[in-house]
Amino acid sequence: MKKKTRLTAIIILVLLFSTVAGTMLVTIGRANPLPGIDQKIMISTPQYATYNGNRLTINFSAAYNWKICSLLYSLDDNKMQSVTSQVVSQEDANIGKNPMVIRTTLNCSCFLSNLAEGWHKVTFYFVASGKFNLGFESYEKGDVIDSASTTFKIDNTPPEVSILSPLNKTYDSSNISMNFKVNEVVSSIEYSLDKGENIIIAGNTTLTGLHDGKHNVTVYAWDEAGNMGASDTGIFSIAKPEPEPELKSETASSSTMLAIVSTGTVSVVGLGLLVYFKKRKHLAEMVGSK
Repeated sequence: MKKKTRLTAIIILVLLFSTVAGTMLVTIGRANPLPGIDQKIMISTPQYATYNGNRLTINFSAAYNWKICSLLYSLDDNKMQSVTSQVVSQEDANIGKNPMVIRTTLNCSCFLSNLAEGWHKVTFYFVASGKFNLGFESYEKGDVIDSASTTFKIDNTPPEVSILSPLNKTYDSSNISMNFKVNEVVSSIEYSLDKGENIIIAGNTTLTGLHDGKHNVTVYAWDEAGNMGASDTGIFSIAKPEPEPELKSETASSSTMLAIVSTGTVSVVGLGLLVYFKKRKHLAEMVGSK
């Protein structure tokens, strides 16, 4: 009875070991397929970026077994198409003995045209050229072996720029605040005063040292795709008031005039007294002589 129990336990252990070993072998086989036939696609550009225009070049590298699959792409999940590519290196070890063991590395360029504004998705595929087994997987013709995707945005609309100040009026200061608004995120902002050279700014600013007379200013903005938008040209004038005479000078002038008038008055009074006394003396002399 004990021998039967031991035998049964041994059989169960063997079965368990076989199951575990088989699972490990399958896992190892899937993780490590035949050398040289692992498929890889790496997209370099674009990578979730924004572009202007209606044409774009997709650059990527592909390492695949051209004996068993083809390289295709699709735009916005539409029909797959061929890819324009250039072979830069090739690994062909054991090509005579095992045609499965070969991998070609390509630098690829895919040219897209007639792109509408908005977000797009491009996907590259390795597609089975016929029926075959790859590692522990079986593939039929047309099956997708590997793929890689990226998205990008086409933007051909320039940003809208509006000047809020200065307004079309006359200011009495040589320093004027310039405020404006833009309807989207921009990468660069510049302005031109009186049709001069563009000056880079980060946002609202102050125009300083303005001379009297008419002035004009225009604000430019570039979005992330490189589209440029320009505001309407703002026209305004500067007329600084004439400086008022200093109070100190007026006081000094008044004091001088008062001194002159006072001196003149004293002189006249003194002259009148002198004449009066001379006449009185002369009259007294005449009375005494009689």
